[in-house]
Amino acid sequence: MRVGAYRKVITKDGSPTLEWQASDGRTETMHSPDGAWSETLYIYAHPLELLLEKNWPASILSMGLGVGYVEFMVAALLLKRKCDDQLLNLTSFEKDSQLVESLCDWLLGNTHEKDYIYDETLKLIADHYGLESSSLKMTLKSFYKQGLWQIKSQIEDHKQSPLKYNLLLYDAFSGHSQPELWSNHFLERFLQNFAAENCIFSTYAATGVLKRTLKSQNFQVLKKAGFALKRESTLAVREKLPQHP
Repeated sequence: MRVGAYRKVITKDGSPTLEWQASDGRTETMHSPDGAWSETLYIYAHPLELLLEKNWPASILSMGLGVGYVEFMVAALLLKRKCDDQLLNLTSFEKDSQLVESLCDWLLGNTHEKDYIYDETLKLIADHYGLESSSLKMTLKSFYKQGLWQIKSQIEDHKQSPLKYNLLLYDAFSGHSQPELWSNHFLERFLQNFAAENCIFSTYAATGVLKRTLKSQNFQVLKKAGFALKRESTLAVREKLPQHP
C-alpha cells in the first residue's frame, strides 16, 4: 500500500509508518523503525497530559501531519477524559499535499480504497485508550468539520497570525530531509509567532541549535532520554510566573 510517493512499512512494535525516498535514492521513515506508535506515545503523550493537568487551553499545534498519529492521539485522550470539545483548537501543518488529501479523503469517506494506513493507526490508538475505532473516527471527523481541527499546508502564510498555542508538538522530518525547519532562524520565528506565554514544546530531536533557541525564548529545557536508541529527546516548558499583589 502506498500514499502518494510514500511506501508503507511496519515498524518493530507492529505499527505502520511511511517511508519516503529522495531523488538521490536515500530513504527516511516518518517514525523510528523501533516503533511508530511507541515513539509517538513516548514523545507526545506526556506533554499532552501535562497540558491538561495544568488546565491550560487545549490550543495545540502539530508540526508534520504525516499519517495522523499525533492528531489521533489528541482526539483519543480528549475523548477518554470527556473534555469539552469546543475548547479545542488543533492545527496541523503539513506541506505535502498528497498526505493532506489522502487523510482528508479517508476521514470524510471520499474514497473506497482498502487497507488504508489510517485505519491501522486509528485502531492502535483506539485500542490503547479503550475506545471504539468508529467513535474515535467520528470524533476526528466532527473536529475537522467544525473547524476545531485545521490542516494547513504553508506555515509561512500564517506567520503573522495572532493565534498562539499552548502545546507545540514538533514532528517534522529530520534535519537531513528538511534542514530549513531545524535552523535557528526558522525555530526562533516559529516560537515567536506560535508559542503562547504558557507553552510546552516536545520533539523527538535534541540538537544544540534547538535547545539554545528554546532557552533564548525563555523555555526551560528538561532532561529527557530519547526513544529507543536515541540518546536524547526534547521537552521544554515556558510558564508565566503568577503576579503577586
